[in-house]
Amino acid sequence: MKLPRRFEAFLRAARGAASSMEAGLGLFAIIACVAVVGSFSPLLSDAIYGSWPFAALLIALTANTLACVIIRRPGLSRAIGAAGTARLRALCVFAIHLSVLAVAAAGLWASLEFTTERIDVAEGEAFQVEGRSFKLDSIEVERYADGSVSDWVGRLSGPSGKVGAVRVNHPLRAGDTDILQTGYGQRYSLLLALPKEGVERKVEIDENALLPLAEDGSIGIVLKRPETGDDSRSAELALVSGSEALLKARVSEGMPFALDDTGIEITLTGSRAYGSFILRRTPGIAFLWTAFALLAIASSGLLIDPASRDKGKRTK
Repeated sequence: MKLPRRFEAFLRAARGAASSMEAGLGLFAIIACVAVVGSFSPLLSDAIYGSWPFAALLIALTANTLACVIIRRPGLSRAIGAAGTARLRALCVFAIHLSVLAVAAAGLWASLEFTTERIDVAEGEAFQVEGRSFKLDSIEVERYADGSVSDWVGRLSGPSGKVGAVRVNHPLRAGDTDILQTGYGQRYSLLLALPKEGVERKVEIDENALLPLAEDGSIGIVLKRPETGDDSRSAELALVSGSEALLKARVSEGMPFALDDTGIEITLTGSRAYGSFILRRTPGIAFLWTAFALLAIASSGLLIDPASRDKGKRTK
């Protein structure tokens, strides 16, 4: 059955576009630029790497590279069987196609399987990463000469007991998962008491988090580290209703504090530092870097090929 000429022309044009090296290089450049933007911060990487538009770009690059290899395969096969520099050049061209395909496939794998999880972990607590247990041993805060915070470091012990450090913008790699530290704070242990009713309740509250005292949440307390003094043995307490602070006071560990006429006594019984972490899983990264290494080697082979240099001299 003979197809209409216009349809045949459309199919030839579509085939040419699908196997166009210019289209492949354009897609590769767009993906590289988007990946660079996504590396600026964890929030950008979450929005980009796991998105369907990014996956669609990778699928398009994979399809383009496959089409290039399939359509050019007869010519490449004959060139690979040739002798001398022609064979080396053909092998380099084939390796470039293969490495671009591997980069796209690895990137697509990482994009489709990309996951993030945000957790808060107090000192001494453990969390799971890919079935392995990690414990936050300590949070160390580094300061400038004026007392302002310059960096904070989370000390983690892994399954083997070995301790690793997680700094801001310096994640710890565990399998296919990066452990990033995004913040830190204090977690306070309180004893809430109603002396007249003989009721006591132990609670934990994170710094700057609201602990409701009323069932409808209309009133509650917020604790934060004091601006001066020992962070671990005292805290700044605020009794709040909505956005309004009804009462502010400093409470010390072991000293009961009565909340005016509410009949509630609050005792700070202890505190410990906690770290905020992002667990970012990106499988296939090792495969991706291997593909990039192959691409660099094959491209270098083309650049040092004598035939390529001679062709460049003739075109001048």
